[in-house]
Amino acid sequence: MTDTAGSQTDELDQEGTRRLRPNHAVIGLGVLVALFTAASGVASVVNEFHDDSPITREVFANIPGPLKLAFYSVIPLLIIYGAVLFSYRVQNWQRGAPDDRSTKPANVKRRFGDFRSGVYMQTLLRDPAAGVMHALIYFPFLILMAVTTVLEINHQVPEGMKFLHGDVYRAYTAVGDIAGVLYLVGVVWAILRRYGPRRFRPYRIRIKSKPEHAAVLLIFLAIGITGFGAEAFRIALQDATPGGYGAEPETWSVVGYPLAMAIGEANWLMDDVAGWHQGWWIAHVASFMAFLALLPITMIRHMFTSPLNMYLKDRSRPKGAMKPMPNLMETELESFGVATIEDFTWKQLLDTDSCTMCGRCTRSARRTPQASRWTPVRSCSRPARSWHPPVTHRFLPQSGPTPKLPCRRTGCSTASPTTNCGRAPRAGLRRALPSQHRNPGQDPGHATLPVANGVRLPQRAGCRLPVNGEYGQPVGHVPERAGRLGR
Repeated sequence: MTDTAGSQTDELDQEGTRRLRPNHAVIGLGVLVALFTAASGVASVVNEFHDDSPITREVFANIPGPLKLAFYSVIPLLIIYGAVLFSYRVQNWQRGAPDDRSTKPANVKRRFGDFRSGVYMQTLLRDPAAGVMHALIYFPFLILMAVTTVLEINHQVPEGMKFLHGDVYRAYTAVGDIAGVLYLVGVVWAILRRYGPRRFRPYRIRIKSKPEHAAVLLIFLAIGITGFGAEAFRIALQDATPGGYGAEPETWSVVGYPLAMAIGEANWLMDDVAGWHQGWWIAHVASFMAFLALLPITMIRHMFTSPLNMYLKDRSRPKGAMKPMPNLMETELESFGVATIEDFTWKQLLDTDSCTMCGRCTRSARRTPQASRWTPVRSCSRPARSWHPPVTHRFLPQSGPTPKLPCRRTGCSTASPTTNCGRAPRAGLRRALPSQHRNPGQDPGHATLPVANGVRLPQRAGCRLPVNGEYGQPVGHVPERAGRLGR
């Protein structure tokens, strides 16, 4: 990645032959997976291997040929579609400046340790609520994908190599159902944390919720519910079909088997149990297809970008350290920091695609009345969307009264932006500021000066100019815990 990151104008080498770039590799990998998926469908039709064990199940039972053809045709196309769209993200990374993140013998052990931490979500588990919720979605989802993959492998191998029968199949069904229950618990928990009662929704989640989050959660919920629905009607159909496998092999299905027995007691469902099974199966496959369609264009692509980002995280400079800057009073440069997308490194652009807008950085950042509406998450999410971070840092002028606001804490009579009880008002502060404080650009006493990271810092009497990468601070009223942009 390091050798190929940079300007896209170098598509051809000195001999005029086209080089393989990371975005080409992504497309190639997607095409290979799509071809393998399509080939597995063709092989199942040609070979027609069958397991004679009485304790197993038939793959694609009650699914007509046209639906199977559509399944093995649309899924590969969606995989290629996702690979092409994801390659566009990789092309955006390639627009960035070079940054040496190559794997060497000295850092290979640390690299794989960081990658393991990303795959196991060890950093996310530091927050118990968010960590457990994500773990309930992530790990059961991987188990369910493995369950589907194992079933397809068993479907393709010859009769003598089939292994999903007897107690192995019973344990297989139990693992799949337990993983499905845990998966649904995590999805419902996530919905409550984002859209449930206010006491369940952290502030950092409420202010960052977007329509795509609702779409992703609804698709996740549909995958789990339709999966259990298709399983329950399949078992009920097996039980009602004379000479079939019956419901005996499914007794270890802790969810599907009880639901199938309940369906068997409802005559209006058993009258067309085959149609109900096909309907639930189509809904389940459609939900998975919707997941594949949203994967490269929404935040769930962090399933791939976040572990990769952690694998590449080590660098020469300390964490959070800024690059040295010249003296702004003496240099002749007209701009500093980031003005265009090419001013970022390819690793920084990868960082923007790895951000999930969880808001934990906002919660950890220092916030004061003198600080602007800037939050750390905006520096990641906005460049990922528009490739131009519109961040502005504002200071109060030296002169003028400081607005006094009552503390919202019960029994506290103090009144100041940061109260003596240590608790700042949660709302109304910015509205209570005078108009020239809300928008320094409207105050003729303020002039703007470009500084690091593309931020414009207001300059006024009493403000010190930034020197050597530091930001100025007003001499006037500033709380002791005033935060600095860029930390």
